[in-house]
Amino acid sequence: MSEPFHDAELDALLREVPLPDGFVQRLSEALAPAAERLDESLRAVPVPSTMLARLKEIPADAELDASLADVAAPPALVSSLRRPTWPEQLWRAGRQVTQATAAASWFVALSLLLAAVGLLSTQHLFYSPVNDPLELVVTYDRPIPAAASAESAALESEVPNPLAALDSQGKPGAPQIALIAPPDLGDPLRPGPVGQWVNVLRGGLRPLDDAVLLRYGLLGAPHSADDRLPELVAPRLPRPTGIEPPPVRGYDRAFFLKHRVFPPIPPSANPKLAALDVPLVTFSDVLTRLERTLAEDRVPAAADLRTEELLAAMDYRLPAAASGKLAIRTAAGPSLFGGPDVGLLQVAVQAGGLGMRPQTATHLVLAIDASHTMGVAGRLEMVKAAVSRLLDQLTPRDRLSVVIFDEEIRHIVEALAPEDAASLRELLAGLAPRGGTNLAGGIQQAASLAMNDAAGSAAARRLVLITDSEPLLPPETSERVEQVLADAAATGVQFDVLDVSYREQVDSQLVQWATSLSGQARRIGDGRQLYRALLESLAGRDPAIAHDARLTLRFNPKSVAAYRLIGHEANALADITPASAEAAILAGESATALVELWFTPDDLDDLGVAELTWNDPATGAPARVRQRISRVQFAATAREMPLPLVQAALAAQVGEVLHGSHDVLRQAGLRPASSRGLAGVLEAAKEANPRLHERADLERLLRLAEQLQKQGVK
Repeated sequence: MSEPFHDAELDALLREVPLPDGFVQRLSEALAPAAERLDESLRAVPVPSTMLARLKEIPADAELDASLADVAAPPALVSSLRRPTWPEQLWRAGRQVTQATAAASWFVALSLLLAAVGLLSTQHLFYSPVNDPLELVVTYDRPIPAAASAESAALESEVPNPLAALDSQGKPGAPQIALIAPPDLGDPLRPGPVGQWVNVLRGGLRPLDDAVLLRYGLLGAPHSADDRLPELVAPRLPRPTGIEPPPVRGYDRAFFLKHRVFPPIPPSANPKLAALDVPLVTFSDVLTRLERTLAEDRVPAAADLRTEELLAAMDYRLPAAASGKLAIRTAAGPSLFGGPDVGLLQVAVQAGGLGMRPQTATHLVLAIDASHTMGVAGRLEMVKAAVSRLLDQLTPRDRLSVVIFDEEIRHIVEALAPEDAASLRELLAGLAPRGGTNLAGGIQQAASLAMNDAAGSAAARRLVLITDSEPLLPPETSERVEQVLADAAATGVQFDVLDVSYREQVDSQLVQWATSLSGQARRIGDGRQLYRALLESLAGRDPAIAHDARLTLRFNPKSVAAYRLIGHEANALADITPASAEAAILAGESATALVELWFTPDDLDDLGVAELTWNDPATGAPARVRQRISRVQFAATAREMPLPLVQAALAAQVGEVLHGSHDVLRQAGLRPASSRGLAGVLEAAKEANPRLHERADLERLLRLAEQLQKQGVK
């Protein structure tokens, strides 16, 4: 048996083996391909459409970054950034206090010295007898009776009178002067405890309401209002918006990907196209954002205005559902802007009021900060809208008290009943932010109201502070506030703090105060979160009427030739962050879906069905509501259309014009060529039912449409 080769020998033998011709060149090309061949291979790799859309947006983002780099910083922002740090401010404040103390000491010393010199210099100018009794001088120009003369003579003999020389001259006709001793009045009687209490009551004090003020006095001092800086607009992160129809035959996906607008979808092309899950949008602050944009003389970007948000911003005044339940409300008629052969269907989900509650009644006290910083980013407007919606959820036994404060207590509304809600709405409508803030004073007044039995002794007592300020209080004031809150906790008051500022975390002092009264300190990001927190304080439980609510529209292919969902168009990131078709719905909320329909020539009555499913949090069981969609529901003319449907049509058309969908649909022949954009919307609104103009939210939208038209939006 031969011995095995060593590695060195084996390598030497292998080096002697001849290589085939071209082997080295082929090996080099395989390991290091040419650039042309590599480009050809990379071009063969398929790229997702969403990635292409995002890559196309990168140059625009780079241009935007370059243009933003040339924007000059506002002087107010530069000034604020150059402000000294806290240690420097404290050192300067201490130096100023030391200088002020020294100046005050010199001033007091000089004032005392000057006062002493002045007193000594004027002491010899006036005659002031010591221990002289008080005299009352009476001038009498007629003869004095004998008795009076004798008494006057006796007085003059006992007490030297400097005017006696004038009397001794005895000039004829000169007035006679008589000195009469004054009555002994004694010291005035000081009122005792009862008298002092009566005087305080006469001064307007309410002992049951102002017990905290009597015990602790006036707490706190206002924080000075700094100069308002220009608002820093934070970038809005991509939100889950838009839906993607199923990728099946019969759906014009090329039109959708090109224009990002839904085309008409025929339900007969595929069974999957006959059903549509509509995301439920129950809240939108798009009108407030649009107002801020126009106030800055800017035209809003199309990507920031979605049609479904404008639909959600409207209050359609639909019939309420039963307490703790959901209901489907429908309205139908001709399309105002889609042509004579197009129908318009509105399907709304309406939630009822609060269901079963742990307590029979609640006395809710709101302490609302109305300082000037609450005007930033529409915070006070958000608070006013949430409180106005909360008024609709009060029961006859509930009571609502409101303390509105800034540097001082501006308004106090005590124990308001549901029938008095109109007066509070009027007060809130005229409320504007101003001045600094006095958190200690606002909490003190609100705690005093919360300790009353305004809704009965069995009612739950809830105190809610709504603010964007930090409690910059001296230690002694902070301790007194904690004492006030301790007294409130002893009477069963629960304290919640709702922070509407831009800060990511709630101040630790506010968290401590809320925790000490079995409450919570929450960061509030939008109006729906604020409304939910207020509802939870009123109800004492989760205010959601339904969890995982889903609205499904099923169309009959025999009667519906095609349908088109208005709004909810998918954005460039819809594949990554799609909108959820399931949502939680709070008490009093509503969501609206708007669909255009094209009918078949058969003219059948059965168009489809709307199905709503959800999980009932009260019972934990699933629930379902179905409603048939009939051709009979469609109004014959625009004048016969229900007001909620007309309001939804106007709002949707404004959204499609601003979003750019209007022009795309007109070019595709899905809109009449004579439609005139915002001008057509305003003209249609003038011809609508006059009762429609009584709705404040629609009038607000129409005013914004007029401003947009003046800005050049067609």
